[in-house]
Amino acid sequence: MIDLDSYRAFLNKIKEHRLFPYGIAALRGVLSYVTYALMCLLTLPEFRKAYRKTIEGLSFNSDLLRIILEVILLFLMLNTVILTFSIYYKRERLAFLALYEQHPSQFDTKAEIACFVRSKLFYTELAAMCACFLIFPMLSGYDSIVFWAKGSPFLAKLIATIVFVAACILIMLHSRIDARRMWLEMPGRLAQKNAWKSMRKKKAATYSYLRMILRLVGYTALYSLSMQIAIFVIAMMWSIVGMIGLILVTPALLFIALSIVFLYYFSAIRTRVKFIRKLKKTCLENGYDLFYLKRPYRSLFRDNDSYTFALTANNKTYYCRIIASVKKSNKLILDEDGTCTRHMGLHIPQPQLASVRGYVQAYDRGNGDAREFMSFSSVIDYTFEADGNKILIINPVPKRVLRRFEKTTREMDNGDKIGEYTVYTGNAFLRYIIRLGELEKEGRCFHDSE
Repeated sequence: MIDLDSYRAFLNKIKEHRLFPYGIAALRGVLSYVTYALMCLLTLPEFRKAYRKTIEGLSFNSDLLRIILEVILLFLMLNTVILTFSIYYKRERLAFLALYEQHPSQFDTKAEIACFVRSKLFYTELAAMCACFLIFPMLSGYDSIVFWAKGSPFLAKLIATIVFVAACILIMLHSRIDARRMWLEMPGRLAQKNAWKSMRKKKAATYSYLRMILRLVGYTALYSLSMQIAIFVIAMMWSIVGMIGLILVTPALLFIALSIVFLYYFSAIRTRVKFIRKLKKTCLENGYDLFYLKRPYRSLFRDNDSYTFALTANNKTYYCRIIASVKKSNKLILDEDGTCTRHMGLHIPQPQLASVRGYVQAYDRGNGDAREFMSFSSVIDYTFEADGNKILIINPVPKRVLRRFEKTTREMDNGDKIGEYTVYTGNAFLRYIIRLGELEKEGRCFHDSE
């Protein structure tokens, strides 16, 4: 019969051994590579089969395009696996939160990266992944990356290994930082859900291994489906381009290009026109003095350096700068230092997965978080000089407006302040000044901070 006390003592002795953390790091590296290889084995053959079936016969270098798509798919899956293992690493999470959970502002990204660069555990995990890659490189589909060096097996394996190691280092560093930011933000998110549950139970459910497995399974299915869609879209677009090339001449092509640009901006321009009309009508009906309304549509194409318009309402002067988000799927992040970062990108759905009675179900997270397939960002300075109430008006409104505060981001709402600026959407600002006038007519005192 097994003596449980002796067994526990034996396990504790192993855990206290100085080599135990290195063994865990090596095991994580092996499991990460095995998971990654399984994702590749489940997605790449189906992708290649669908690609040959759909793209076959098109008159362009289809092999090069296939390789590009495969490389994108490989690195997306590698990022998913490494990030998932980083998020659900309990030992590292508890050690990190013990230091920073009560003082999140002390978390320094650069210092954390420097610690990883000097960490032997970090390199042990990396070495384990690379060792698995050297033993089973073709499980990961990297034969596509070095197709041109197949005549020299040694050179092909060397180049593939260098690419894999470089990708792992960059993704591991980025994923570790992302995981830490998530750990710091998660208590605030969990506090808003299921108030009847204790935080301990909510954390246990959030970081459970079942959820980790569901995340990996969900992303595997998502990548497989998205690449199938990408293949179909590419084939369809190439056929359309071929037909257009046969029919149209240069002036017509220019007309089409201009039409596409117009369609891209049409909704944003229409939204801005409606707001400017409402602004003028509101000022006229309520006796507000609207002045300095210059180039109200310019910020749709190029950001202004000063406020867009000013108005005097209820014995107060408001200086308003309009910041645009041309596409609704964009994301704006306002920083305390006076900068606004506008994120623009192509998105693919990122469903939340849950296990229900033996089945895996997906549903929308509802928080605007979609997986960015490709993204771009631009930074502007939203500050301006004015002697009065400073207002930032978001029009058109993106899907998410966030405020960065002490290295964390939070959702913004109408009337929220960032520094000396108050943020509104266009319609919300008009409702605010109308309501302010109504309250003053009723003889009630109303302050901006209320």
